[in-house]
Amino acid sequence: MSSMKLDSLRNAIELLEQRIYDLGMAKVVALQTAPQIKLLQRGNAKLIGKINSVVL
Repeated sequence: MSSMKLDSLRNAIELLEQRIYDLGMAKVVALQTAPQIKLLQRGNAKLIGKINSVVL
C-alpha cells in the first residue's frame, strides 16, 4: 500500500516539474515576442491614424 502511495507521489512530482518547465518556457517565449507585438501595435495605430485622416 505504501509503495503505491509513493509511486503516486512520484508521479505527481514529475507532473508538477513538467508543468513548471512548460510555464518557464512559455514565459521565455512571451518575453521574447513582447517587443515584436509592441512594434506591430504601434504600426497598426499609425495606420489607423492615417486611414482616419483620409476618411474624415
